[in-house]
Amino acid sequence: MSDRMTARAFSGAEQDPGKVLPMADQISHHDWSGTPLGSHRQWPQSLRTIVDMMLASGHAICLAWGPEQTFLYNNAYAPFLGARHPQALGRPFAEVWPDVWADIEPLVTRVFGGETVTFQAMPLVMTRNGYAEDTWWDFSYSPVHDETGEISGLLNIASDATPRILAERERDTATEKLRVSESVARANFERVQLALGAGAIIGTWFWDIGADSFTIDEPFARAIGLDPALGREGIPLSQIVETVHPDDQTGLADAIGKAVARGGHYAHQYRVRRLDGHYYWLEANGRVDRAPDGTPTMFQGVLIDIEERRASEDALARSEATWRTVFETLREGFILGQLIRDASGYVIDWRYEAVNDAWHDIIGIPRGTAAGRTVRELLPGIEDEWVNEFARVVETGQSARFTRRVGTLDRWYDGVAQSIGDDRFTVIFMDVTDRIKRDRRQAALLTLADELRGRSDLETIVTAAASCMADGLEVDRVGSGIVNLREDTIDVRSDWCEPGMPSAVGRHAFSSYGSYLADLRRGDIVAVDDIYEDARTSGRHGEFDAIQTRSFLDLPISFDGRLYAVVFAHSRTLHPWTDGERQFVEQVSDRVRVALARQRMEDAQRVLTQEMSHRMKNMLAMVQAIATQTLRQAHTREEAREAISSRLLALARAQDILTRTNFSEADVREVVEAAIAPHRLAGERVAMSGPRADLSAQQALGLSLAIHELGTNAAKYGALSNETGRIEMIWDVADGGFKFHWIETGGPPVIAPERRGFGSKLIERIVASYFDGEGHIEFDRAGIRFTLTGSLVQPVNALKT
Repeated sequence: MSDRMTARAFSGAEQDPGKVLPMADQISHHDWSGTPLGSHRQWPQSLRTIVDMMLASGHAICLAWGPEQTFLYNNAYAPFLGARHPQALGRPFAEVWPDVWADIEPLVTRVFGGETVTFQAMPLVMTRNGYAEDTWWDFSYSPVHDETGEISGLLNIASDATPRILAERERDTATEKLRVSESVARANFERVQLALGAGAIIGTWFWDIGADSFTIDEPFARAIGLDPALGREGIPLSQIVETVHPDDQTGLADAIGKAVARGGHYAHQYRVRRLDGHYYWLEANGRVDRAPDGTPTMFQGVLIDIEERRASEDALARSEATWRTVFETLREGFILGQLIRDASGYVIDWRYEAVNDAWHDIIGIPRGTAAGRTVRELLPGIEDEWVNEFARVVETGQSARFTRRVGTLDRWYDGVAQSIGDDRFTVIFMDVTDRIKRDRRQAALLTLADELRGRSDLETIVTAAASCMADGLEVDRVGSGIVNLREDTIDVRSDWCEPGMPSAVGRHAFSSYGSYLADLRRGDIVAVDDIYEDARTSGRHGEFDAIQTRSFLDLPISFDGRLYAVVFAHSRTLHPWTDGERQFVEQVSDRVRVALARQRMEDAQRVLTQEMSHRMKNMLAMVQAIATQTLRQAHTREEAREAISSRLLALARAQDILTRTNFSEADVREVVEAAIAPHRLAGERVAMSGPRADLSAQQALGLSLAIHELGTNAAKYGALSNETGRIEMIWDVADGGFKFHWIETGGPPVIAPERRGFGSKLIERIVASYFDGEGHIEFDRAGIRFTLTGSLVQPVNALKT
């Protein structure tokens, strides 16, 4: 429901148990928690909206919602229930109408299958008041769709046709009696005919125009507060007119004058003051008869009470205005269309019968230019499937959900189409271009991460980055090349080109295309929207025209401040680079830097492993030599033990000196910042805090490995895999003890793995051993948590002077 209806219909005010409240209040006080609909706070917006409109309507309307067909209705419908009101509210549809369920259940099933059913004067025997009644009904059952496009409810707009049917039967009976009764005067016969044919009759009149004698029957006189005797004897027309509403008197006089002047049928609506002193709407229906010479002779007719009908028409107008407001204020585009067939009946196009304002805004076509035109006329070159699918919807009667691109607009749309009969259909849709492009880029980045895993050389890493950009950007050419900084050239090894776009493979001088090489050297992404407008490409239009490039974007591949390669994207037409595209390229750059850093680490690890192997061999050889020489020269076992111990200690001290020569101590923050750098994103999504403290080379290496493992996992599956996740790293040092925390929040829900891999073993056991402590990973559903406790080689704040 709307906020207005929510405030009124769910206010929580106490109900007087002895009073039957209006339906808005009945719905307000009903305990919905005991029904399949649940608490009103859980109602979907589609249900709230349709209930709001139902309560605002003057028509008799009921609603059956959900699989259990929970029953709701408005004030105008309540009298139809008889003694079942108000207990019917919130009950299943079948329990509300058990006496007629066998008759209406097949219709309900058809509606929940997507069909609209309409009946006029359907006979039903009801026991709504404790006894059997013959009733007749005009009604229309329509399906109601929820937010997902599924049918969730049935809307019934009903009218009790029983009075009309009974009046028609009485009319037929009276007509037959009058036909066989020769004793009834013709004037009275015609008056009764008019009266019985009109329905809701108040009374009749007869005006002998020649004698200027105006008579009315008793019901007519009593209805307008006059003495019935005056009506029988003849009453001035002016006295009748005095009972008419002042605003309607002039119109009534004019209508009577025209009817008398032309003769024949007369009908006019106006308000009269009745016995209770209030004005009510009436309709006068009659006929002016004329003599052969054209002279008007008599004017007879009936008065009909149309107050209820006028109220219904006003309510219908308000309801239609409400629906029109909803139609025009929808943020989604809406289409009412009709198929166009050729002579053989084959669907070749469809025509816009109506669209809302949002359609014009979403498609980008001026308002008021669509209705009456066909889709092929309005969007030349549109894909055939936009015609074929809607044709299938109409011909099968099955609604269809679609997510499809209009190539001529380069936009993606998601929506639902459904048939409404007579080759007509409706469509509600929205523009999802940004979502489609975002999903495509995210998929490309995930593929890039998989591609970079195991890549160990620069050229294959660059090729993988170019392939990712080709998947994530809608351009005409994507490629990569290796940079020669001595000659300021780029050697393009491969590229991907759209049909008609020439390849750029070959060697190119940067100076031929402008002055942006300095930007690339600094590691900045170069994005030129228009080579004719950008100062960096001034005077180089001929070179770009030769390779059919109007807009381009260059991603530098740099490491340690040196430019190694460039990945480029080219468009032959004007292509302003969006923030989403720039962010995507930056993410590609981040992943490439991580891959290059990993490559350097692997190279360093290989060198370190070789160095360690070399040192171990030398050290073992030296230990062997020390032992051999010492034992050979010692005279006693004790002398040998002391000698070997002292020499091995000296060797250890030498090894310490050698180690410090190759590795230096590092501050915790420096280690943390360096390790997390490849995973830093825009904004403040990674936070760190803690005191200064020196780590040994081994501890620094261990902590770096741990952060690397955690950060990579967060980027793929954890807090850095979405737009809202955060990582916080906190460390503390006290009395030589060291504690480090990794905390993830805001990421996808965490599911503990069925088995632990080498990464967990590395973090929890191997790294912890470097600190002579413990490591523990907690797979908290809210986010991964890692705690490392141990000790440092040096005490806190042991700064060098």
